Formats: sequence, structure tokens, C-alpha cells
Amino acid sequence: MTIKQKDFELKFSGAEYLFQFGLPNFYFHIVTAYDILRHLGMLVARFHRAARAQRNPLIPDSR
Repeated sequence: MTIKQKDFELKFSGAEYLFQFGLPNFYFHIVTAYDILRHLGMLVARFHRAARAQRNPLIPDSR
């Protein structure tokens, strides 16, 4: 795979592209979207964290 820019070009094999370019970009955008949503006040959490925020009187606290 070749990525061409005005001044240079980058050549990658499929695995190199995935691990050196594709996945880092994917994770960057996921984390940035998460940060923006949290900054705007949206509760973005895993289920167990969200469930812990709403205490159920029938389930004892596991701390």
C-alpha cells in the first residue's frame, strides 16, 4: 500500500499499515469522540459503571 503526499510517499505492507497507521488513527478518533462527548456532559460509561450509579436497594454494595 502506498500513501502519496505532495513531497513524499509512504509504502506499507498490509500488516504495517494496519499496526502503524490504521489502528492508531482508529483509536485516536474513538478517544477524541469520547472526550468531546464527556466534555459536553454526556454520560459515556461501561454498563457496570452506569449500573453502579443507580443503586438498587435489593443488591448489596460490593465495595
